[in-house]
Amino acid sequence: MGTTGAMGTTGAMGTTGAMGTTGAMGTRGSTGVTGAGEAGAIGSTGAIGSTGAIGSTGAVGSTGAIGATGLELATAGVYEQYIDNVIQILMVFTPTGATSPVGALGSGYVINSSGDIVTCAHVINVPDAVINELWVTFFTDNKTYRAETVGYDNHHDVAVIRVVSGQTPLYPTVFPTWRDSRLVKIGEGCMAMGHPLGAYIQSVAKGTVIDNKSHDPTSSNSAIAITESILSDFETAGGNSGGPIFDLNGNLIGILAFTATGDNNYVINGGAASHNVQRIVDYILALTTPIPRKFPSKYLGVTYSPFSINQQRSFYPPTTSGSFRFDSYGYIVKTVLGGSPAASATPSPIQVNDVILEYNGTKVGQNNDFLPLSTFIHFQNYDGLSTDTVQLLVLRHAGGATGSQVTQLLTVTLTPIPAAEDYPLSTTQGYEPIA
Repeated sequence: MGTTGAMGTTGAMGTTGAMGTTGAMGTRGSTGVTGAGEAGAIGSTGAIGSTGAIGSTGAVGSTGAIGATGLELATAGVYEQYIDNVIQILMVFTPTGATSPVGALGSGYVINSSGDIVTCAHVINVPDAVINELWVTFFTDNKTYRAETVGYDNHHDVAVIRVVSGQTPLYPTVFPTWRDSRLVKIGEGCMAMGHPLGAYIQSVAKGTVIDNKSHDPTSSNSAIAITESILSDFETAGGNSGGPIFDLNGNLIGILAFTATGDNNYVINGGAASHNVQRIVDYILALTTPIPRKFPSKYLGVTYSPFSINQQRSFYPPTTSGSFRFDSYGYIVKTVLGGSPAASATPSPIQVNDVILEYNGTKVGQNNDFLPLSTFIHFQNYDGLSTDTVQLLVLRHAGGATGSQVTQLLTVTLTPIPAAEDYPLSTTQGYEPIA
């Protein structure tokens, strides 16, 4: 095959027209000023995780009870030491004219290992009655025993009894001691124990000594007339009579015997002071005579009252300034018993409205600076160591103008209290106090 003729050459391509030049770029706008805003605050540090809650504090314990005061502790201590000595007394008696016996309850306390019991005379005896029986209840063994009277002094309302022989109560083993009531200070704490309202319970009442040698305040109401009494503001009730009065050291300072209520129901309690009680009890127990034994109280044979300020106005004339003399001692005589030592005094009998100022040279009065007249009279020569003859200084109206008076020294021979005047004292009887 013939050769293929040579291809003709491709004609040259026309040159591409020059590209139009790119239009000039607009000039770049000036860069905007960086904003002047403050740098953003640095992010706060992440909060530290909260500490686990502290466990709640345990509840505060309640405040302990306030400790007992010294008075309360002393009272409780004396009570615990001597409450076994306090017994209950039942007196069974038949009043005059009655056909059936009745009973009355009181208190007492054992003072020694022999079983002697001190109480009030009015707890174991009453006037115008036959005493049928005496019974005592011991709370050491919760048993009741027959008792008998060893001795008594009606005028100071003191008695000693004991269990009839052949019986064996469970006696206490600790016994209180006596303290001279004249040394007890006004304002001291004191307490009484007994069986109030006839209940078979043992009670305690605490208070303050308000007098240590006073006349019984109920005597102004013609009731019980104990002289040289220990008085307190503690409150007691019937059935406590005969119970002990202690100081806060556990010493005996008296016997509880009476209650007096004054204005606004103010209550005073008290009884024979230990200065007299101890002498009476010791005398009775020292005797060897058959029982019951009687304390040999003497008597003058007068009734009297303290020499009051109103009475003194009529005795002592006023001065030019209008004041008048005042004595804080002395007793004015209200009555004189016929046939008594007072009626036989020399050189002249004691008279109504005489004021007894001194006894054997010692001033007498109800003020705490003096001892009562009756203490001297009742205990005169009771032990046989002195004499029954005494001297009394009296103040007497001389007659005539108000205020005229003379003093006179009288001699009197005291005698034992006659049976007609020797009655058991009782808050229900209404007897006039006598010396």
